[in-house]
Amino acid sequence: MSILLKKVVNFVEAHEVGTFSEDIFIGQRPSKPIDCITFYDTPGRAPRKDQTADRTFQVITRNKSYPLGIGKAGEVQKVLKELYQFWLGDTWVIKLEAQNEPGHIGRDENGNHLFSANYNIWIKE
Repeated sequence: MSILLKKVVNFVEAHEVGTFSEDIFIGQRPSKPIDCITFYDTPGRAPRKDQTADRTFQVITRNKSYPLGIGKAGEVQKVLKELYQFWLGDTWVIKLEAQNEPGHIGRDENGNHLFSANYNIWIKE
């Protein structure tokens, strides 16, 4: 599990969007609960030549209901959409921003709706 991603999840959890290990997960979406949010590290951008890192992550929301699922993805988006210069635990964040609005990406093997949004986080290491 990515330490940085766990800090992001803690931040989202503090905004009462969900609870880690109950309905928010990192790196692997469990079969239950159906209605959940999973955070994934993504490849990111080219390495910088200074003391910063430009990382990316994806958030996949799963829900039985289309309206409730897009609503939950929107709650995450509201928390992470655009933030500048703040501490995320012991990590200094220069910028955290959404790369896109949440969107429906289809259904899982059981017919549940999946929604995706991608984020960029630029930090000082």
